[in-house]
Amino acid sequence: MTALIANPLMALLLVLTVFGGGYWAGYSRADAERLAEVAALKAEYASAYAEAEKKARERLEEETGRANALAVRLQEEKGRIVVQTKVITRRIKDAARSAPGCLFGPDFVRLYNEALGYGGGALPEGPASAGAGHDPGAAPAPGPGVLPGRAVTPPVSPEDLLAHARDYGAWSRSVQAQARALSAFAAGGR
Repeated sequence: MTALIANPLMALLLVLTVFGGGYWAGYSRADAERLAEVAALKAEYASAYAEAEKKARERLEEETGRANALAVRLQEEKGRIVVQTKVITRRIKDAARSAPGCLFGPDFVRLYNEALGYGGGALPEGPASAGAGHDPGAAPAPGPGVLPGRAVTPPVSPEDLLAHARDYGAWSRSVQAQARALSAFAAGGR
């Protein structure tokens, strides 16, 4: 030991060796703790990710089931509408026979189309306004309902009106069923 004290270089080397060994041991321990902490965080994140994925998958399955149930209900409703439409179609001729000789002219068709939002027909609004707003000799623009270009527009029968009401009613019930299904889906119902 006295030789170490007598040789200051040896003493310095001993101090540096002890210091370096301590530093290295401390660094290794701190690094091991850091690696363990990182591994714990990774495991925690992986667990949280797996849990979030599980919840998302369950929610997706739940929403898919709910949407499928609503789609089945909507399809059943559309099936009922088809059946109702067929029943009404079979009854139209009998109902139309109960009003023999009842026919509706072009002005009726034009007004009927206007009332349903189809726009005005191809006919003027009345005898007083014939040709108003049109160039002389020009044919009026075609519109829904009556067929332009015929010398005499065929009258509309009650059977025609009932057939239109049948089709329009089926369309309306279908749109209503779709709106109810969409509303139920948005509200979270089944």
